[in-house]
Amino acid sequence: MDHDDTSYLGNDGGYLGFSGGFDGTSWAVELDTYENAAWDESENHVALLQDDYANALASSSTVPEMEDAGELLVEVWFDAGAIEVYVDGTLTIEYALESYPESFLLGFTGATGGSTNAHDVDDLYVSCF
Repeated sequence: MDHDDTSYLGNDGGYLGFSGGFDGTSWAVELDTYENAAWDESENHVALLQDDYANALASSSTVPEMEDAGELLVEVWFDAGAIEVYVDGTLTIEYALESYPESFLLGFTGATGGSTNAHDVDDLYVSCF
């Protein structure tokens, strides 16, 4: 991946910078504190998206309050197609991919509607199993 290539970025706002242009090769963990009534289950939720903001494979609003909550530990575990997402040590999403390519993109995305909020990723650690 060319880190200077911005073609990976989708539309902003409710589209979370993750909209279209992918072909089964990208997943994102969504940390969202704004409810878009057309596709979000609540204003405080975590989702696993594939290729587009509107393609949630799994979603959970059973997460700690994220709005102005300070630091939260988010862990994503991937092992042979099994994806687990933990927020502050609590399993919030568990999903099994039917298939996945040998090379793929995994990222984070977040939203606050028209408001502002910091969504910082710190101490990212990636390990292959």
